[in-house]
Amino acid sequence: YIDSFGYGVSVPFGAVTLNASSSSLKDKGLVNVEHSAYQAGLNYAFSKRTSAYLLINNVKNTTKNTALNINSLGVVHNF
Repeated sequence: YIDSFGYGVSVPFGAVTLNASSSSLKDKGLVNVEHSAYQAGLNYAFSKRTSAYLLINNVKNTTKNTALNINSLGVVHNF
Protein backbone atom coordinates (compact mmCIF):
# COMPACT_ATOMS: atom_id res chain seq x y z
CA TYR A 1 0.00 0.00 0.00
CA ILE A 2 1.02 3.64 -0.46
CA ASP A 3 0.39 6.28 2.20
CA SER A 4 1.13 9.90 1.29
CA PHE A 5 0.16 13.42 2.35
CA GLY A 6 1.18 16.99 1.73
CA TYR A 7 0.19 20.40 3.00
CA GLY A 8 1.30 23.97 2.56
CA VAL A 9 0.60 27.51 3.62
CA SER A 10 1.29 30.92 2.09
CA VAL A 11 0.94 34.07 4.22
CA PRO A 12 1.25 37.57 2.67
CA PHE A 13 2.56 40.54 4.70
CA GLY A 14 2.44 43.49 2.31
CA ALA A 15 5.28 43.02 -0.22
CA VAL A 16 6.56 39.90 1.59
CA THR A 17 4.97 36.44 1.32
CA LEU A 18 6.06 33.59 3.58
CA ASN A 19 5.62 30.02 2.29
CA ALA A 20 5.95 26.64 3.98
CA SER A 21 5.10 23.10 2.92
CA SER A 22 5.65 19.51 3.99
CA SER A 23 5.04 16.11 2.44
CA SER A 24 5.51 12.44 3.20
CA LEU A 25 5.38 9.21 1.19
CA LYS A 26 5.41 5.66 2.54
CA ASP A 27 5.32 2.71 0.15
CA LYS A 28 5.14 -0.49 2.19
CA GLY A 29 4.49 -2.66 -0.85
CA LEU A 30 7.03 -4.09 -3.26
CA VAL A 31 9.43 -1.10 -3.13
CA ASN A 32 9.35 -0.40 0.67
CA VAL A 33 10.41 3.27 0.55
CA GLU A 34 9.82 6.19 2.92
CA HIS A 35 10.41 9.84 1.95
CA SER A 36 9.72 13.09 3.75
CA ALA A 37 10.31 16.66 2.60
CA TYR A 38 9.81 20.23 3.71
CA GLN A 39 10.22 23.61 2.07
CA ALA A 40 10.31 27.12 3.53
CA GLY A 41 10.39 30.23 1.41
CA LEU A 42 10.17 33.97 1.25
CA ASN A 43 9.03 36.10 -1.71
CA TYR A 44 9.54 39.86 -1.90
CA ALA A 45 7.58 41.81 -4.53
CA PHE A 46 9.55 44.76 -5.92
CA SER A 47 6.64 45.60 -8.21
CA LYS A 48 3.55 43.98 -9.71
CA ARG A 49 5.71 42.02 -12.20
CA THR A 50 9.10 41.57 -10.46
CA SER A 51 9.89 39.64 -7.29
CA ALA A 52 12.81 37.96 -5.53
CA TYR A 53 12.63 34.63 -3.74
CA LEU A 54 14.59 32.53 -1.26
CA LEU A 55 13.78 28.81 -0.88
CA ILE A 56 15.13 26.27 1.58
CA ASN A 57 14.40 22.61 0.78
CA ASN A 58 15.14 19.39 2.63
CA VAL A 59 14.32 15.90 1.32
CA LYS A 60 14.96 12.79 3.43
CA ASN A 61 14.89 9.16 2.40
CA THR A 62 14.35 7.53 5.78
CA THR A 63 14.66 4.03 4.30
CA LYS A 64 18.28 4.63 3.25
CA ASN A 65 18.94 7.30 5.91
CA THR A 66 20.03 9.94 3.37
CA ALA A 67 19.15 13.63 3.02
CA LEU A 68 19.34 16.23 0.26
CA ASN A 69 19.34 19.99 0.92
CA ILE A 70 18.63 22.35 -1.99
CA ASN A 71 18.60 26.09 -1.38
CA SER A 72 17.90 28.68 -4.06
CA LEU A 73 17.80 32.44 -4.48
CA GLY A 74 16.49 34.22 -7.55
CA VAL A 75 14.58 36.99 -9.25
CA VAL A 76 11.43 36.54 -11.34
CA HIS A 77 10.12 39.04 -13.92
CA ASN A 78 6.78 38.36 -15.62
CA PHE A 79 6.33 39.81 -19.10
